[in-house]
Amino acid sequence: MKLTLEALQVLDAIEQHGSFAAAAEALFKVPSALTYTVQKLEQGLGVAIYDRSGHRARLTPAGERLLKDGRHLLDAARQRADLVIGAPNQPPPGDYFTRNIGDYDFVLVVAKDHPLARAPEPVPPHVLRRHRAVAVGDTSRRLPARTGGLLEGQPVLTVHGSQAKLQAILAGLGSGHLPRSHVQAYLDSGQLVEKAEEENGSFPPMCFAWKQEQPGRALQWFIQRLERAVAKGELRV
Repeated sequence: MKLTLEALQVLDAIEQHGSFAAAAEALFKVPSALTYTVQKLEQGLGVAIYDRSGHRARLTPAGERLLKDGRHLLDAARQRADLVIGAPNQPPPGDYFTRNIGDYDFVLVVAKDHPLARAPEPVPPHVLRRHRAVAVGDTSRRLPARTGGLLEGQPVLTVHGSQAKLQAILAGLGSGHLPRSHVQAYLDSGQLVEKAEEENGSFPPMCFAWKQEQPGRALQWFIQRLERAVAKGELRV
């Protein structure tokens, strides 16, 4: 299930305005459209987002968590970046400038109790495709959406950042690729299991990037210090 910004905006509006009707008015929609959006989310995720047993629908614990994480995505979608650290070194079309940092050491991991943890290795694509993947949402407004490590037709749970992705994988909500340095402690403890893939696509090198051909003094300061850190081997994946 891919969470869209529109769906998250619906949940946010309902909580801010106190009812489906008031949220619909604020979003210039009819209440039935909001009800449909919430129902599709619940069906796709397999959890109840609202408790409808009382006079007024209230968020369930799962719904509260979804909205809390979703608001990070909404906040990110509102703010723009002058400098990106940790972007894949495959710049989109346009005038972008990059400096290489190093190669990714990404591994596919699942929770110890996830069905894929017991799958024979290497795991073929058709087996991976049966199970939900966890991915970090791309919040770019003017560029094509990009992601990596996903298979066509694979169900996806989209979260707002790498830490949320790790927590979702630990909770058994799906599989995902993360840097080995981020998950080694969980692999050592047995909470996560690394899975070898039959078709393991390579990840591009990591870089830091910016758009301004003649950056301002503050941005120049950051770029220069990042370049020095890379040269000294102090900035690692």
